[in-house]
Amino acid sequence: METRHLTLDEIAALLDGRLAGSDRNAAEAHLAGGCAPCRAEADEVRLALRALARYDLEPLPRAVAERALEAIRALRAGGRLARKVGEALERVAALVFDSGAETARVGVRGAVAPIRQLVYEWEEDRFTLHIRREPEESEYEIMGRVFSTVGEVADVEVQLKPASGRARKTRTEATGQFVFEGVRRGRYTVRIDSPGGDVTLPGIELP
Repeated sequence: METRHLTLDEIAALLDGRLAGSDRNAAEAHLAGGCAPCRAEADEVRLALRALARYDLEPLPRAVAERALEAIRALRAGGRLARKVGEALERVAALVFDSGAETARVGVRGAVAPIRQLVYEWEEDRFTLHIRREPEESEYEIMGRVFSTVGEVADVEVQLKPASGRARKTRTEATGQFVFEGVRRGRYTVRIDSPGGDVTLPGIELP
């Protein structure tokens, strides 16, 4: 007799604590029994939940959550596309320090410091950005550095991606440093082809 696989909803409910009683026991026993497809599915859901846990998000309304699950089911049918979406969720670095936010906490709001430092982390790797602008100038300079524990940081491709328009590209020097000059105001992300895989540094605001 063929064993029934767990559904995506059952796996998600098990991992985020919504599955209880005999249903929970049955799901845990199924995964512990070595079902390879379900264990692989559970690993992907864990990665997505871990990525979401990095951010202080408001709970989703039930209707929105159901629509999100429907979208995930559709992506699952796409195979390779679903894996790409999972990789994108997995590799968004967490902002662990923002010198601009620290300045704002002590009461200097609205001022643009000549140098602002951002520090991001993804697992054991660290990424720093120094954003500089002279008070009389309208464009910024973004200097960054890649610190990795899994490989070489030289000649790594780095993209500066605006909210709209084309991305700019550069490559790191031997020490993992890189720079973008003449950057205009706007919202950006930085994507780094780091030794451990592509990592995105989100939420870079240049007022």
